Amino acid sequence: MAVAELKEIIESPLVVQEDESLSKAIGLLRENQAYGVFVVSQGRFLGVIDDRSLLKFDGDAERTKCGKLVKRTPVLSDNSSPEEVVAGFINSEATVLPLVRNERLVGSITRRNALKLLTDSPAITGKRVADVMRSPPVTFPDEGTVAQAVAAMRGNRVYRLVVTDSRGRLAGVFSSYDLAVKVKSYGGQPFRGSSFRPTAEEDVTGEKVANVMSTEVVTIRPDAPLKEAVRIMIENNLRALVVVKENKPAGIVSAKNVFEACLVGKPLNVFVHGLAPDDRIIKQSIIDEGSAFLERLRKFVPLAPQDALDMHVKTSREGYKKRFEIKSRLTVQGKVFASRAPPDIDEHRDNWDAHLAVRESLDELEKIVVKTVKRRPKRERFQQHRIK
Repeated sequence: MAVAELKEIIESPLVVQEDESLSKAIGLLRENQAYGVFVVSQGRFLGVIDDRSLLKFDGDAERTKCGKLVKRTPVLSDNSSPEEVVAGFINSEATVLPLVRNERLVGSITRRNALKLLTDSPAITGKRVADVMRSPPVTFPDEGTVAQAVAAMRGNRVYRLVVTDSRGRLAGVFSSYDLAVKVKSYGGQPFRGSSFRPTAEEDVTGEKVANVMSTEVVTIRPDAPLKEAVRIMIENNLRALVVVKENKPAGIVSAKNVFEACLVGKPLNVFVHGLAPDDRIIKQSIIDEGSAFLERLRKFVPLAPQDALDMHVKTSREGYKKRFEIKSRLTVQGKVFASRAPPDIDEHRDNWDAHLAVRESLDELEKIVVKTVKRRPKRERFQQHRIK
């Protein structure tokens, strides 16, 4: 999958302390044209604040501490593979992922940089934009207000709206990033095409979205090669392009669409993190157990190619013995399920076995998923069994 090496796409992270005001985080997003900042406490990584988390925020940015809005994301390590990076973005709404070493934040990977891993991937070779784009796009009239646009994004569960004029032609794009850096920040900068200069005392939600949206929109044709869309997003530091046909918006193609295209047709993803160097000999056997778990689960629960199982291994030593603790996390149909830490029972203390910890964690995860997710109909399960 990889074209660029992982180390080539790692950037220095933008960092705020958990007790600093949210306005500082928003300021960093605006000043660095960045999509996310990392929150730490005494050097320890806590999570991320990005434009997407700000879409759900209605409070006072000056009085709110960063720690109140932090969200957890998949965490990458020095040993993470390109596939793990791609799966991390697919299985979360994160716009940036942290690279963590010994609970310390040491780097970051953005969606744009993750695309560099896929520029020559066979999975996108020969594909057209129309093969993966979202169509039709969620549109919004340029006469609408910021408040109405925010409600439309929340209601449609999207992070960008294609703004159109009275004739249905493309006028601009209003995204969660525009909301974060132009509205939430009260930055004192006039909006594009408007003399309106917001202050902390003024309510800007009544402003027309046309005065806040981005008007310099990069577009692409539906019949263009997907490789071209990837190149354009990388060169322009964009997460999505508007697809235009006959001068009217026909869809949206995003980085996530590209990531998903690279995993379609592949086996379900099983990832193992946290193993100490001298324990990596058992990594493949843990992956095999995870794969067997998914094969068993898919008989009852419909799993998609982008669904993934992540298992984090933690070890503790007592003399020459090691005790293993496994925390498992599974995405199913856009939902995230996680097993708790295994109970401190005699069986664990007696045999100190990594595979026992894996099985116990996965057994608990299976109970949670099967109880929550809609199961396959019996007829479908029977037919799937016969086909095999």
